[in-house]
Amino acid sequence: MNKIVVSDNIKIENMIYEIRGKNVMLDSDLAMLFGYETKQLNRQVLRNINRFPENYCFQITDTEYISLRCQNGTLKNGRGEHRKYLPYVFTEYGITMLAGILKSELAIKMSLRIVDIFITMKNYINTSLIEQKYFNELTIKNTEDIKLLQESFDKLNTKESNNHIFYEGQIYDAYSLLIDILSKARKEIIIIDNYAGKKLFDIIKNINVKVKIYTENIDNISKEKYEK
Repeated sequence: MNKIVVSDNIKIENMIYEIRGKNVMLDSDLAMLFGYETKQLNRQVLRNINRFPENYCFQITDTEYISLRCQNGTLKNGRGEHRKYLPYVFTEYGITMLAGILKSELAIKMSLRIVDIFITMKNYINTSLIEQKYFNELTIKNTEDIKLLQESFDKLNTKESNNHIFYEGQIYDAYSLLIDILSKARKEIIIIDNYAGKKLFDIIKNINVKVKIYTENIDNISKEKYEK
C-alpha cells in the first residue's frame, strides 16, 4: 500500500456520479482516497467477489464510460484515458464493504466520510423531490382553479343580459326587446306593472303561454276584452 495524504478539503461530492440510477464512485477515486493503487484495490474486490453483488459494485460498459468522460472535466482532460479495462464503480454499500476488506485506518476513516456525504446527498434529493412534487401539485391546483374561474367568467360573458335602459325616442327598441323576451317563455309569464294598458295587452295577446298580470290600474272593460 502506498502512503498517500488526502486533504480534508477534497470535494468528495464531485467524485460521485449517477449510473444506472445509482449514486456511485469510481474505483480509481476510491483507490486514491483509501491510499491504494487502483489495480490493488480491484484485486481485493475480485478476491472477495461474493461480497460484492451488483447493488454494491459493478463494471461499467463502454457507452457508460464514454458518457462519464464527457460529463466529467477531469476525465475529459485525459485522466484514465489509457486504462486497459473498464472501471468498476461502487455504491455506498460497496464502499463500506471495501473498507472492511482493506482494513486500513485511512480506508475506514474515508469510508465513513464518504457514506455521510452519500446520506446528505440522498436527503437533499428527497427533500428537493418532495418540494418539487408540492409545487407541481400546487401549480396543477392553481391551474384547475384558474380554469374554473375562466369558465365562470365565460358563462357570465355569454349570458344574455335582460337589463336595458331606453331613452326618449327608443320606443321601437323597447317594444322589440320586450317581444323577444316574452316570446322565449315556455310555460308562464308573470307581469307586475301598475301602468299596464292596451299597448301591453296587444303585445301579449299573441303569446301562446299563460300570462298573469298584477296591476291596480286595469279597468273591467280591458280585463274582459283581453282575458282568455
